[in-house]
Amino acid sequence: MNAAHTNQPQSMSLLDSLRIVWAITAKDILEGFKNKNLLAVLISALFMVIFYRYMGVFLREAEPPNILIYDAGESAGAPSALVAFLQNSDAVSAYTYKSEAVMKETLTHGDLPELGLVIPPGFDQSLQTGAPLELQGYVLRWVKPADAITLQRSVEAEVSNLLGKPVPVNIAGNTVQLNPDSHGLGVQAGMAMVFSIVMISISLLGNLMLDEKQAHTLDALRVSPASAAHLVLSKALTGIFYCLLMAAVAAFLNRELIVHWWLLFLGVLAGSLFTVSLGLLLGMSIENRGQMTLLAWVMILPLFLPLIFVMIEELLPAWLVKVSTLIPTTGLFNLILASFAGEIAWQPTLLRIGWNLACAAVVMLVVIWQVKRQDAGEQVDLVPGWLRRFFHTLRQETHPPAHLPETASVKPKLPRAALIPEPQAARPVLQSGLPANLRIIWAIAAKDMRDAFHNKLILSIFLASMFILLSNSALPLLIERSSDPTVIVYDEGQSTILRAWAIGEGFRVRTTDSREEMESILTSSPVTYLGMVLPSDFDARAGSSQPVELQGYAAHWADKEKIAGWVTFFEGELSQASWSTVRIQLAAEPVYPPSQSSGQNALLTLSVVIVLITVGLALVPILLVEEKESHTLAAMLVSPANISLVIAGKALAGMLYCMTAALAGMILNRAVFIHWGVVFLVALVCAIFVVATGLLIGMLANSPTAAASIAGPLIFLLLVPTMTRAFRPEGWPRLVKTILEWQPGSLMINLFSLPMTRDVPLSILWSNAAALLAMAGGLFLAVYLVARRSMYR
Repeated sequence: MNAAHTNQPQSMSLLDSLRIVWAITAKDILEGFKNKNLLAVLISALFMVIFYRYMGVFLREAEPPNILIYDAGESAGAPSALVAFLQNSDAVSAYTYKSEAVMKETLTHGDLPELGLVIPPGFDQSLQTGAPLELQGYVLRWVKPADAITLQRSVEAEVSNLLGKPVPVNIAGNTVQLNPDSHGLGVQAGMAMVFSIVMISISLLGNLMLDEKQAHTLDALRVSPASAAHLVLSKALTGIFYCLLMAAVAAFLNRELIVHWWLLFLGVLAGSLFTVSLGLLLGMSIENRGQMTLLAWVMILPLFLPLIFVMIEELLPAWLVKVSTLIPTTGLFNLILASFAGEIAWQPTLLRIGWNLACAAVVMLVVIWQVKRQDAGEQVDLVPGWLRRFFHTLRQETHPPAHLPETASVKPKLPRAALIPEPQAARPVLQSGLPANLRIIWAIAAKDMRDAFHNKLILSIFLASMFILLSNSALPLLIERSSDPTVIVYDEGQSTILRAWAIGEGFRVRTTDSREEMESILTSSPVTYLGMVLPSDFDARAGSSQPVELQGYAAHWADKEKIAGWVTFFEGELSQASWSTVRIQLAAEPVYPPSQSSGQNALLTLSVVIVLITVGLALVPILLVEEKESHTLAAMLVSPANISLVIAGKALAGMLYCMTAALAGMILNRAVFIHWGVVFLVALVCAIFVVATGLLIGMLANSPTAAASIAGPLIFLLLVPTMTRAFRPEGWPRLVKTILEWQPGSLMINLFSLPMTRDVPLSILWSNAAALLAMAGGLFLAVYLVARRSMYR
C-alpha cells in the first residue's frame, strides 16, 4: 500500500464519498467535451444513429406507398376486383395476404409508413347496389399522424379513381403495435442504439483512461482521499452519462417507436453499466493509443455481431445462436425492441436486465481489483499473452532494441536552421532527371507503406474499414438464404388467375405497373428475384392444349443455377394454377441497373466510398503528422528530395493503400460490376482526391488529435450529400440541389455507380471525373504551398 494511503482515514461518511465521486465525475465529463478524440467518437456514433434511422428511406427513394391487402371475400370464393385494380395501379404497390393476421404481422416488419387494407366480403356487390361503402385501413403505431393522414388520403383518392365512386378508408383507432420480434424500423433503431452505446463505452472511456494515465492524473487521484472504488464509480458514471446522452439523441430521432419509456431507460442503463465496465477494463490495461484502437475493435465486434446472429437464427447452428443470446449486448438489444412493443413478456425482460447487471458487477469487481493492485505497486497485465507478444513484436520493429545505448534511441534534435532546406542551387546534386526522381518518390512511398504496416492505429482503421465492407456484403447473402422464391410480375392484362395464385404458400409474387419498374426491382434488391411478363391474353389461353410461353428476366449478377431452379419451380406452379403447360423463357440478355443506382446498389456504392474516404482521410494524415513530430519530414527535405518529390511520395503511398481498400470492395462485390476498366479508373480518380485531402489535413495538423478533429467532421460533410435523399430534396431550391450534386461525396457516388450499368454514359463519367480531379489539383497546390510555408517559416 502506498504511504499516502496509510494516512487516509479508516472510515469515510457516505456524504464525503458522494462528494469525491461527484468531483471526479464532473471533471471527467467536462474534459470529455473538450477532448477532440472523444468528440470524434460521439460524432461517429451520431452518424451511425442517423444512418440507421433513414436507411429505409435511402434504399426506397421515391417508390409509391405500399398497401398490404387482405380480401375477406377471397376465402368465400368471391374475390373483389379492387385487388386487381390496385395491383395494376401506378400510384401504389399492392401486396395480398391470405388472412388479416398475416397482413398485420407483415405490416409490423415495415421500415416506412405503409397501409394495411381490409376489403370486406361482398364489397363488389355493395358497390353495384349503391350501398354505403367503407374500407378499414391499418397503420403502425409509430407512423406520424400527418403521414398516416397523407397515406389514407392518397389511398382513398386512388381507390375512388379506380372505382369511379368515393370510398372512404377508416384508420381511426386502427393502429397496429409492434411485437418484440418485429423487424423493420425497430430493428434498425435498436441496432443503432446498441452500436453507439458499445462504441462510446469502449472507445470513449478507453481514450479518457489513457489520457489520464499519460498525464499521471490517476497517480494524483490515488494519493488523494479517493479510494479505488471511488475512482471506478466516477469513471463508470462518466461513461454512463455519455451513453445516456447518445441514447437520448437516438430516442428523440425514433420517439414515435417508443411505447415503454421506462423500459428503454432501464435497458439502456443496465446495458451501459456492462459496456462501460468493459471500457474501464480496457482503459486500465492498455499502454498507448495504438493498443487502445486495435483492442477496441477486438472488443466491439464480438459485442455487436451476436445481434446479427440472433436475427438470422434459422440460418446458423443452434449452439451459435444460444451463445449469442448469452452476450449481454444481445439482451440490451432485445430490451430496446421490447420497449417498442405493445405487450411486454415480463419474465425474459427481467432476466435480461438482471443478466446485464450481473455481468457488469463481475467486470466492475475485476476493475476495482486491478486498481487496488496497481495502487499497491503490483504489475497487473490483463492483456492476453498472444496479444502482448504481438505488441512487443511491433514495438521491436518500430523502435530500437532496449540494449542499445540511450543515445541510439533518442532522435537527435536538430537546430531550426538545419531543418530548413537549402536552396536548390546549393544542394549537392547526385543524380538528376526523371529516373532519379522516380527512385526518390518510390523510396519515400515504400518507407511510408512499411511504417503504415507497423502502425497499430492504422491497422485498426483498416480493420474497421474491412468490417464495413464485410457487413454490407454478407447481409444480402444471409437474407438470400432465408428468402422464399420470389417472382416480380408485370401483368399486362390484369389476370384473375395471377391474383388467385399470388396468395399461395411457399413463394412470393409481386406485381408491378410497368416493365421498367420490374427491372428496377430486379437490379436494386439485395436478394435474387425472377422477373416475368404476363401477356394480356394469359387468362384466355389458360386451359388450352397449347403451351403458354412467358418471358423471364434476371439481374446480371443473379446466380444462374438458382434462377434456372426458380424457372422450373414457377413453371410448375403456374401450370397447375392455369390448367395448362407454362414455359418461362429467360431473356438472352440480363437486366442491368440504370446509371443512377438505388436500393442495394446505392448502399454498396456508399460502403465503398466510405471506406475510401476513411482510409484516405485517416491513414495519410497520421503518417504525415508522425513524421512531422519526429522531424523525419524535415530530414527528407534536406536530402536530394525536394518538396514536390516528398509530396509525390506521400501521395503514392496513400494511393496504394486506398486502391488496396477499393480492391477489397471490388472483390467482395465483384458480381455487380461489369466494366472493370471503368471500375479501376473510378477508384483511381476517387483515391487521388481523398489522398490530396488527407495530405492537406496532415500538413495543417500538428498532432494526431488535431488531425482527427479535422478529419472526423470532414468525413461527415463528404457523406452528407448521400444522406439528403432521406429528406426528400425534390422540393429544395435548384441552387441547393446543384451544389449538393457537385460536392465531392456525390461525385464519388455517381462515379462508382457507372461500372454497374450496361452502357457507361461517357458524358457523366468524364464530367464527374474532371470535376473531382480539378478539386484534387487545387488541394495538391494547397498542400505544396502549406508545406513550403511551414518549412521556411
